[in-house]
Amino acid sequence: MDKDTVIFWFLIANCLGTFFVVLPRLRTIGWGNLAPFGILLLLTVIGRWLNQPGYYYAALIFWAIFILCPGLLARFYFRCSLQQDYKMARRWARLISWLNPLSGWRDQLEIIHAWELAQQGDMDGAKAIFTRYMEANGSVALVAKTQYYRLTGNWQEMLQWQQESPGQFPISPQTIGLLLRAKGEIGDITGMVTLYKQHQSMIQKMIPVMAKDLVRLQLFAFSGRTNEVTHLLEGTLAILSPAVKDFWRATATQTAGQTETARRQFELLLSSPDATLQLAAQRRLEAPPALPLLPDSAETAVLIAAAKEQMDEIQLEVRQPLFRQARATQILIGLNLLMFVFEIFGGGSEDGETLFQLGALYGPAVWHGQWWRLFTAIFLHLGWLHLTMNMLGLVILGPFMESALGFTRYLYLYLCAGIGSMAAVIAWGSGPAAETITVGASGSIMGLVGGTGAMLLRVWQRNHTGIAKRKLANVILIVVLQFGFDLMNPQSSMIGHLSGAWIGFLVALSLKERLINRNQA
Repeated sequence: MDKDTVIFWFLIANCLGTFFVVLPRLRTIGWGNLAPFGILLLLTVIGRWLNQPGYYYAALIFWAIFILCPGLLARFYFRCSLQQDYKMARRWARLISWLNPLSGWRDQLEIIHAWELAQQGDMDGAKAIFTRYMEANGSVALVAKTQYYRLTGNWQEMLQWQQESPGQFPISPQTIGLLLRAKGEIGDITGMVTLYKQHQSMIQKMIPVMAKDLVRLQLFAFSGRTNEVTHLLEGTLAILSPAVKDFWRATATQTAGQTETARRQFELLLSSPDATLQLAAQRRLEAPPALPLLPDSAETAVLIAAAKEQMDEIQLEVRQPLFRQARATQILIGLNLLMFVFEIFGGGSEDGETLFQLGALYGPAVWHGQWWRLFTAIFLHLGWLHLTMNMLGLVILGPFMESALGFTRYLYLYLCAGIGSMAAVIAWGSGPAAETITVGASGSIMGLVGGTGAMLLRVWQRNHTGIAKRKLANVILIVVLQFGFDLMNPQSSMIGHLSGAWIGFLVALSLKERLINRNQA
């Protein structure tokens, strides 16, 4: 596989995928965030037109500096904001603004500075910053005005503004959380749940996962579902500061009817060094209790469905700590890396004779009895790029399948898909007279894709939650894209990839898995 071709399609996919995601949200995100991708696409297209791969490398460097780095820094910013470490968040925002001056991060610097002042007790200074930016246009004014209402607690005015000026205040992933909170703060629990239901599809697609769970936190807290709040605060939202966690636990306790317990919890927060948290706790103590939802109401059914969706996501979302527990995946990666070292010292990872001696798949040799090549070939790779792509796929797909199947059954699926795909290449692809060699873990990796599809299908059939359906659609898309890529690249083994995916799907369906049935839990 030619690395220039891989880089070209990676850059094109990155640009087009971003345009597809961002364009529908352009009003709230702004054109400035698309500027780096426009430059990236231009460099890539020019390189293709002039047949000069040097442009691809320039575009790749540009992508790393002006797209990847700001994206990683934004994660640090988001993390610090959640922890209410506004001083550090402002530093990350400043770095991002230097790398992408058109994206609006310069304005975000001032917005976060306003919250820093408010946290220190300078409410007038914070209000002055928000008021100044409220006179601006577009997304900056929207952020400033909503944050002003949040700081002052004028939730009713925020809702009235949104109802009277939906063009200025569109419901989007950036605003839905504030609108839900506003309805919860004024005690309109039925309206809050109805709003969530109306925009549930948009909320379920929010990224990162923590942003979606912050929305759910407010939904569950204001409806008094203390168990769901605890799951969130001990799971994806464990990053929140202890004081903020106590605030939302107390909110859930209060709306669940345990007013005396909640009152004591809020009184403890009145001594917090964070002035904004003190103010929020004081408002909770002064607010009248919200009317509880009836157990058999339509709104309660929405909450139950949201709780099921949350629990399914705990199963189906692959998190980084999961890889540290995936021993079989680590062993497989280690074996592939070890064999690659043998390739390098044996004569080179792209040397045909070296690969043959180490066990590459070769039609005539297999048909003359060397069946062990069906196994050894799945641990060999043709060059570092081939190895990197397959190991990246193993890192992404392996932990989930290993957690779903367990150590032994996971290895069984991986080997069945790999060996089966190699057998398919021999039987239907190359034939006994073929003079080419085949190597790579691609069949096994596609087996994990197929196996993931089987697991998601099972979860969807049992629980009928949206995340399983969406992820199953993503699996199908991966197979379709792989098919298209194979059509355009003769060096890729279409038979090996498709047969590996199909074998993985069938094997996974036949194996017992450890995913929880939420209808029975």
